[in-house]
Amino acid sequence: MRKILFSFLVALLPVTLFAQASDLFISEYIEGSSYNKALEIFNGTGSPVDLSVYEVWIISNGGNWAEKTISLSGTLNDGDVYVVANSSADAAILNEADLTTGSASWNGDDAVGLAKNGTLIDEVGEEGADPGTGWDVAGVTDATANHTLIRKSDITSGSTDWAASAGTNADDSQWIVHDQDYFADLGQHTFNPSNSTTVQFASSAASVNEGDGTYDLVVTISNPDATNATTADVVLISGDPADLGNYTTQTVTFPAGSSDNQIVTVTITDDSELEGDEDFTFELQNVSGGNSATTGSPSQFVLTVIDNETPAVPDIVINEIMQNPNAVADTDGEWFELYNNDSQAVDINGWTIKDDGSDSHLIDNGGPLTINPGDYLVLGINGDQGTNGGVAVDYVYSGFTLANGADEVVLIYSDGTTEVDRVNYDGGTTFPDPTGASMELKNPGMDNNAGANWGEASSLYGDGDFGTPGAQNSIFVSVIENNPVLSSDSYQIFPNYPNPFNPSTTIRISVPRQTADVQVLIYDVTGKKIRTLFNGTMNKGSHDFKWNGFDDFGNMVSTGVYFALLRTRNASKSVKMMLLR
Repeated sequence: MRKILFSFLVALLPVTLFAQASDLFISEYIEGSSYNKALEIFNGTGSPVDLSVYEVWIISNGGNWAEKTISLSGTLNDGDVYVVANSSADAAILNEADLTTGSASWNGDDAVGLAKNGTLIDEVGEEGADPGTGWDVAGVTDATANHTLIRKSDITSGSTDWAASAGTNADDSQWIVHDQDYFADLGQHTFNPSNSTTVQFASSAASVNEGDGTYDLVVTISNPDATNATTADVVLISGDPADLGNYTTQTVTFPAGSSDNQIVTVTITDDSELEGDEDFTFELQNVSGGNSATTGSPSQFVLTVIDNETPAVPDIVINEIMQNPNAVADTDGEWFELYNNDSQAVDINGWTIKDDGSDSHLIDNGGPLTINPGDYLVLGINGDQGTNGGVAVDYVYSGFTLANGADEVVLIYSDGTTEVDRVNYDGGTTFPDPTGASMELKNPGMDNNAGANWGEASSLYGDGDFGTPGAQNSIFVSVIENNPVLSSDSYQIFPNYPNPFNPSTTIRISVPRQTADVQVLIYDVTGKKIRTLFNGTMNKGSHDFKWNGFDDFGNMVSTGVYFALLRTRNASKSVKMMLLR
């Protein structure tokens, strides 16, 4: 009784009478794996029915009606279904169930019936001898075992003549046999007593990757007319048509007498926009022709297009870590600092901070948590400056701690998977391991996963520990120097030419193999990133990049010393340049 999703399809008879069911009947029978047992009962009588006079009867392994009974209750409205299911069935069954009980348990050789006022009115299987594994239905051997049976849409009453109901083939049977654990139609029944033509989608939903190019919508027909063709419009009713090749409507035609499926091919627009997964709903409309043709079920189809764009990862740097304060306890005074090395403001609300263990925290600021270019943001375990050692914390996290030995600080983008930055500090092997002082990165342009690029803070703050939360690091190096620890003799950045220069200069890069995550960056003498010349995968060989003396915003920079930096995952080299205006 949960879903009124049936298709009640009737033709107007002389004297304007409609064909109706004579009583309730079994519309679906499920004998699936494990506890996946369910019985669906349909009301096509034209009026609400009191269920209190109805029971489900069960016979186990042969015998006579009824060894076990399940009483029903409530009212079943016209056109609705009532589902009885085993209480341990799959969630897909339980979601449609109106009554769950452990008594709803049967195997293929167990007869299941529907009774009214103590009299059997419908059955799957029959009393008498045990059939063995199960009963044959529609020519399918042992179809009552490990199958789903669905009553054909033109059946108007139950039957206690099981042999006639089961039939000997697909044409003379009252049932359609589906594979084991088929639940897609549970909770709805197509009732078409006049045997009129219906048009419906083959399924109700599917998904496709944006880069797949096309998707075929499958439209099916039931009871095609031998002399009249049937047509239907496949209409897009929700979603942006531009994302589906400007699709709006397409008409399909089923030739007279043909039951062949019709295919509507939809073009998937593969754009470069980061828009997330999108749902598009199609609906069958204007069905005509056939034998009083109308819409069947499902009449709507939802296509989910999975976005194939990945977000551009902002250049947010883990710049300072206080893992072992001395002035206060670790549980009060741990914090770390982020630096925005990007050319635009970045909102980190919805990002995740974690380690490689079980620590994890989803940043939820109740709104934007923005870091402007060249600015800092402090995240801490305690926001009270009176108890946290005197740190001005911009955001308080939980569920995440900084170990005094080796640990990781990992920053995950809002998509939940893309890693923005990480620091794997090692407790003193290559990284500093101070007590009462933070670990500071010498320059935000350096590789922060190399211990040689970190040092101990030398500036006092708050209650007596050392660090520079929310400000330039005390050991900041103004010149981005080559670091032998990071250098690879196969990756090269050559002196720019000309140098000094005005208005532009060329920087040559050489890489030994195709390399991902290569950056060619321009910094000023303060260590601020001015321009990104390249960020991506670089092919093997030499590559020339021209810098025209402008920043990422299109502004002309002033006379001065600048540094061109080549950075890979494990290499960092720079050259010094002089711009003269």
